[in-house]
Amino acid sequence: MAAKEIFDVVIVGLGPAGSVLGYILAKHGINVIGVDYRSFPRFKLCGGLITWKTQQLIEKVLHQETSFLEKTIIYSGKGYGMGCGDWLYQGHLDIPFKIVDRYLYDFFWFEQFKHVGGKYVKAKVVGLDLSSSSIILSSGERVSGRYIVGADGVFSIIRRKLASKSKITKPGNINQVLAIEGFLPVDQIKLSYKPYIFFGKVPLGYAWIFPAKQGWALGILSQVRDAKKLKQIFLEFCVKWSKTYKQKIYAHFLPYGDFEKRPVYKNCFLIGDAAGWADPLLGEGIYYAHKSALILAAAFLQGQFKLPVVREKFIHGLKKELQELRYALFWRKCLFTMGKFNNFALLKWLFLKKHKMFENIIQGKRSFCFGKYLGNRI
Repeated sequence: MAAKEIFDVVIVGLGPAGSVLGYILAKHGINVIGVDYRSFPRFKLCGGLITWKTQQLIEKVLHQETSFLEKTIIYSGKGYGMGCGDWLYQGHLDIPFKIVDRYLYDFFWFEQFKHVGGKYVKAKVVGLDLSSSSIILSSGERVSGRYIVGADGVFSIIRRKLASKSKITKPGNINQVLAIEGFLPVDQIKLSYKPYIFFGKVPLGYAWIFPAKQGWALGILSQVRDAKKLKQIFLEFCVKWSKTYKQKIYAHFLPYGDFEKRPVYKNCFLIGDAAGWADPLLGEGIYYAHKSALILAAAFLQGQFKLPVVREKFIHGLKKELQELRYALFWRKCLFTMGKFNNFALLKWLFLKKHKMFENIIQGKRSFCFGKYLGNRI
């Protein structure tokens, strides 16, 4: 019997984090395999926002302009809105936001991974065996690798298994939020066609109205764990801005300040949502999925797969992004704490007096550290 193949890297989850990591590694001739329990293409609940910093990152990964995005983009524009109660600010960006169809966007990256020789297995991962450096599939089979990477989303099985072995926190802690989302035809919303975010609807979180493939996507997220209560708030929000609301409602969880500061244990790494890496203020996740994948890929390649070097380079590479996440979390705490008492007066002031600075922070040109220029963040 032939010896069972041992891969250089086993990636669990092939969303925007796992597929990008696999694409970069396979392109450099690394023997990598991705395991995902769902088929591609697949439906994915997500606002799909692509900021300037994400566009720059994609260009770096592909070494070309983001013209490929044209097939996945459902909206591109410079207008946006930010609301609180009956107050609504209408802004205009210097660089347009893009919104992608996650069904097509995730499929693109999955196809890129396969195109450069990445191997793929459709299977459900149920366990992790650190002693043999392997993952266990629901069939009982094992897939072994020198390195294991968890890129399997907000309820990562890899993170859950590592949490029992190290200081990594379990998925599903209090910093995760429940999001409820639905879709309406384009003519059913009483607003001009562009992205909107609304604060003050829930104690810790926000609501949104984004352009979507179906017309509009309406959603709300909060740490409110009473799903019925959150659904009622969501329906009241829909009634305020829509002519009617009779669409199917979806629910999912998101990391929201749940980021791991050292998402690594022995030869296992976490990236993207599995590591809780998402903007703690506005919830942007695609950028951090790609960025954490790029940092880990660079650590593997520059560290020549020597474990101590790879770990050191990965942790060092995360420092700038970790700093931004911490500052974003600081501002979230400030805004929501003061918002309880002054109806988000600080946020209104920021948009009225400092809207360009805030826009540049969201786009990634300035830091959450009081608007400092970031320099070469990408």
